[in-house]
Amino acid sequence: MTNDSFTRQINENAKLLRELHDRIGETYRKQPHGPEHSAACAEFHNQYDQLAFPGGMQRALARLLEKDKSIIEPTIKYLQADPMYFYSGYAKVKMIRRLKHCPLTPGQRKRLAELLIHSVDHIKHREYQEYARLAHLIPLPNVKKAMQQRVAKCDRIIASRAEYVLNVLSHSLKNKPLR
Repeated sequence: MTNDSFTRQINENAKLLRELHDRIGETYRKQPHGPEHSAACAEFHNQYDQLAFPGGMQRALARLLEKDKSIIEPTIKYLQADPMYFYSGYAKVKMIRRLKHCPLTPGQRKRLAELLIHSVDHIKHREYQEYARLAHLIPLPNVKKAMQQRVAKCDRIIASRAEYVLNVLSHSLKNKPLR
């Protein structure tokens, strides 16, 4: 599967999950816990794992836990696609946490640095905190400089996120050797 088709599949699957989740709400409003609502819930839960990540979310998370090198690249592509659907933020946090323990190539570290910077600028959820915890694994000069620029020149919220990353970086440099 090419990068474009993989990303397209992630986005199409996210759209399907949003539609399935919306159906749960629609059927609940018509008749809470009625047969249509129960069927909508069952359909969502039956399809969730396969739609959340190509090949299955639970399988991908298990492979990351095993440090399977072949799942690292698809995981980074998934994070770059940044799909939005019910529970996607929690799934991304799990992936990011597990990536911390995986062997990363210099190119993968660079892309994670770009994701970290993007998350500080655009993500209003807890994901940026998990990306920050990856900071000690990725090219420091770029990340540190980008965060310092945001502390000095950006609005209060982005500056606060950047300050958080700098604090995590400072702490990790004092307490952990770089890989």
